[in-house]
Amino acid sequence: MIETEVKADEILSEAEKDESTKKKLKTNLRKDEFKTKECPVISYNKHSNTLDIMFDKYGIRIKNVKDFIGNIVNVKYKGEIGKPNFEIAL
Repeated sequence: MIETEVKADEILSEAEKDESTKKKLKTNLRKDEFKTKECPVISYNKHSNTLDIMFDKYGIRIKNVKDFIGNIVNVKYKGEIGKPNFEIAL
């Protein structure tokens, strides 16, 4: 009987570890979610399909933008500008 109790305790502790691992994965996924920001447009070049925007006092060029009209654009981003994990999209 003692052996089965130990095994049951080991199984419970493994299950708890699995739950904590799942929670960590979920929080990591939340950190990777995109945020939105409204940015002013500097210029749009329809021949090269590039859109230049002002993002936190930095000029950013977004390529492959077709048919854009306006002075403000909502962009989705994640990470911190200047860091390798920074991503931006329309």
